[in-house]
This record gives sequence, C-alpha cells and structure tokens, in this order.
Amino acid sequence: MTRTRILVVDDHPIVLDGVSALASQVPGIEVAGYARTGRDAIAQAVALQPDIVLLDLRLPDMLGSEVARELRSKVPDARIIVFTAFPDHAGVDAALAAGADEVLVKDASRTDLVEAIRHVSRTNSDRRTPWPSSSTNGRQSRRGAG
Repeated sequence: MTRTRILVVDDHPIVLDGVSALASQVPGIEVAGYARTGRDAIAQAVALQPDIVLLDLRLPDMLGSEVARELRSKVPDARIIVFTAFPDHAGVDAALAAGADEVLVKDASRTDLVEAIRHVSRTNSDRRTPWPSSSTNGRQSRRGAG
C-alpha cells in the first residue's frame, strides 16, 4: 500500500500530538515531520518532500497564505490542507488563493481529517485552473477535474 506522507505545521503541541496519534492508527497515512513556524515549515517541506502539508492558518511568524505561496513555489507537488479553528477568517480565502487545496476546521471529526487527506491526495494536481471554493462538512476545497 502506498503511504501518504504528511508534514504537520502548527504551533500548538496538542495538535501535533493529536495528528501524530491519529496517523499511527490509519493505514496508508504517515507523519513525515513537524514544524511550529512558517519558516520551519518551508524548510521541512523542501527537505522531506511530503505528499501533503497540514498547515495551520495562523503561525507565530507567518500567515498561512504566505506559507502556502512559498510552498507552492518550492514544493509544487505537495498538496496543502489549511487546518484552522477560524473558518470565517479572511485568511482562509487568501490561503486558497495562494495555492492551498482544501480547508478543514479543527473541530472536524477524525473521519473528516482522514477523508480530507485522502481526498487531496487523489485529486487533480493541475493548479493552473482556478477552482471555486465550496463548503461541505466543515471543509472548503479547490476542486478540479479529478
């Protein structure tokens, strides 16, 4: 079975620990690394080449949209899920515009998180086509033809 490698980016240790615990219980998903700041996230993504970056919207040193833009430039094949407690924050639309693939609210269920990871890992990776945002079960996504 092919494993989906994720980089978890959040400044709260409980989120890092929780996602790690979840990943250890789900076949096919593996935590490749962690970062607590935007700059560290970019460096870790370049070094680790994860399939997916689970990215907090608000980090101590950078906004999620700034990190997403840099990730798009430096690790173009990585998919980006913005993981936020603030779904109505203006930064959500900015992150999607900067290249994030999906937005997931932090109060989502374990099933929603796993489905979001699986969804972005199998969708079309052509980001040149503008994808409209839609909302389902606490998720917003950029949907393509895949």
